[in-house]
Amino acid sequence: MKKLVSLSLVSILVLASCSDVMIEEHIEGSWKLVTYLRNNIDETSELTIADYEETYVLDGTFSRSYISGKQIPVEESGEFSIDEENSQIMISGVSSIADFSERNSTISTSAVDILVIDESEYAYSFENGGDVHEFWFIRQE
Repeated sequence: MKKLVSLSLVSILVLASCSDVMIEEHIEGSWKLVTYLRNNIDETSELTIADYEETYVLDGTFSRSYISGKQIPVEESGEFSIDEENSQIMISGVSSIADFSERNSTISTSAVDILVIDESEYAYSFENGGDVHEFWFIRQE
């Protein structure tokens, strides 16, 4: 519970200052999912996917890879762009994430709201199926 409160407070503080940080300065590279929140509840342990990673290249290329809940490796490529307010990333050309968790058989979005981004941490949220989903990542070396 303390971790959830801390993450929420950090999210609020960072979101307030997120527009001061240029997404382009930090987004390039690969990011590994370490925490998943649904409606502010940590449900990382309920994920049926594994090894979820997203990669961004400044030419607008987006890719992701993971092991589905049915133990099938998935690799997808698409495109991303950053909105004019520097607060959202739009993603296109990829399908829903299949076999995502015990509660969500699939999950998808075409726009994510940036919560935090710096040299080592990246987090975003989006709404899907009436729920708010947060993905928290660390940079892959």
